[in-house]
Amino acid sequence: MSQPPPYAPSHYFVSNAATLANFPGQALDIEFNGIKTTTDAIEANLKLIQRDDGALANQSVSADQLTDDLRLLVGDLTITSQVNASRDAAVASAAAAASSQTAAAGSATSASTSATNAAASATAAQGFVAGLAGSSVSSVAIATGSKSFTAQTGKQWAAGQFVTLSSNANSANYMHGSITSYNSGTGALVVNVLDIGGSGTFADWNIAISGSQGPIGQTGPSGAVGVSGTPSAGQIPSWTSATTLKGTTINGLVKGNGASDPTAAAAGADYVAPGTATAFTKQQSFTLATITDQATLSWDVSGAQKAKVTLGGNRTMGAVTNAVEGTTYSLWVIQDGTGSRTISWTTTGAGSFDFGAGGAPTLTTTLNKADLLTFEAIAIGGTLKLRFSGIMRGFS
Repeated sequence: MSQPPPYAPSHYFVSNAATLANFPGQALDIEFNGIKTTTDAIEANLKLIQRDDGALANQSVSADQLTDDLRLLVGDLTITSQVNASRDAAVASAAAAASSQTAAAGSATSASTSATNAAASATAAQGFVAGLAGSSVSSVAIATGSKSFTAQTGKQWAAGQFVTLSSNANSANYMHGSITSYNSGTGALVVNVLDIGGSGTFADWNIAISGSQGPIGQTGPSGAVGVSGTPSAGQIPSWTSATTLKGTTINGLVKGNGASDPTAAAAGADYVAPGTATAFTKQQSFTLATITDQATLSWDVSGAQKAKVTLGGNRTMGAVTNAVEGTTYSLWVIQDGTGSRTISWTTTGAGSFDFGAGGAPTLTTTLNKADLLTFEAIAIGGTLKLRFSGIMRGFS
């Protein structure tokens, strides 16, 4: 049912009485009709909930209009089952929470036990690994056969295991073999060495378990056949083809011919030989060496058959060294930017200078001028000297 319409006055008669000569009847009717409408609606709604004897009308109140407490008091089965279901759910949740708490405690205990066991396993593994390696300061020479060492005690070594013993300073020096015996109480270790690397005696051995020696590989192809017996003078290896080697005899030097067989080289054509004329097709020359300028000039002619020196003052030319009889030597003497420099020549002893009856030549003294002197190395009276053979002056 709908709610009664509220009554709202449309006219205020006290105010109208002051302004109007007569009360309007129409306005009164409007007001009384509004009051009647509201009053009728109230009466109709009241009959829906109240009997004539003043009690509540039958079926005017339904179960959903009662509070849960009242519904329980009057025995409403619907709310009772809902309450029972809520209670059962709460009990089940409490039981599940208790079970979860117990399981969580058990899991925590299991996790703690697992962590303890893992730590113990890691410690045991570390100990086992540490027991497989060791060291020794025994002084032992690298060689195959039985070798004795004093190592640490308590290692996990046993007869038959293979070990590698390498120098701590250089691991390329090593021995590899199988353990013959090991005393864990004293550290005495005996190894039968099967293969080695490097050489020498060492006392800084690192010892580690290793694999056994692998099988021997296949035999490689045979090498070429060498010269039979003891080679005689002049006998050398030679090719009969680009790939075949045999013993043969060739006197003198050998000339290669690319893919063809090598042949004997010809003096004067393929190489320069004493007593054989050689025609040169390219220019041949000696390197012009520079003599260091100093108070006493030093000239080693073994690498300076042709030489030059720039005088920075008055100098003494010492005896030359390594002169060879019959050889011609040339010397450029150059004045510096000051000029007037002179040379005093050593004239006694082996390697000294001999200017004959004419004496030593006078050098050009003009600044930045040069003279060219030539000498022949000749031994006279048993003394090898550089004999003066000529001078050309005044080059600039």
